[in-house]
Amino acid sequence: MDGMNVFDPALAARYVAAGASFVLLGADVAILARGSEHLARIAAGLVTRPEAGP
Repeated sequence: MDGMNVFDPALAARYVAAGASFVLLGADVAILARGSEHLARIAAGLVTRPEAGP
């Protein structure tokens, strides 16, 4: 098994356990979309404080 691109952490763990040499969890477009949605909620006043980041 070579590599897989998945969006579910539990499924990613199963592929790693099965011997996948590369597992991509998520996609840049999805990560960008979630961040954009969060910023939109902040701008709309629905969230008063940004989530803690790295």
